Amino acid sequence: MNVFIEKLILIFFSVSLLLINTSNSNLEYENKINNLLNYLENIDLEKIKILSNESHIINYYLNRPIADPLSSISKSNPIFAVRENYQYKPINLKTLDAKYQMIIISKTSNFDLYNFETLKNIGFKMEAIEGYNIFLISDK
Repeated sequence: MNVFIEKLILIFFSVSLLLINTSNSNLEYENKINNLLNYLENIDLEKIKILSNESHIINYYLNRPIADPLSSISKSNPIFAVRENYQYKPINLKTLDAKYQMIIISKTSNFDLYNFETLKNIGFKMEAIEGYNIFLISDK
């Protein structure tokens, strides 16, 4: 009987820890989204075009299709891409600054320092907020 009670107590504590970790993750995710939404409140979104690897989240919370989706070719090849006809096609970086004024990349994405330096080299400046790297077109 004691072994059964010990196993039951162990299961109870394991489930409790799992629930606590899940609620903390949800809170962190909500904080990350709220920080991004607060950042976007200060920007005239009618005058800019956004590219983001979390465009679906931005469009959902802003309740309008304001951001285009950004993808990477693969996890091992994090080249900026868009998905067309179920295929990933690299983005022409030479025209990126003419089409988009803001690029929002989640810090949990597989894009790396090389990608960020590339954006800076073509005229974007980087701002970091909790959970996101935001690239804004610099005045030329």
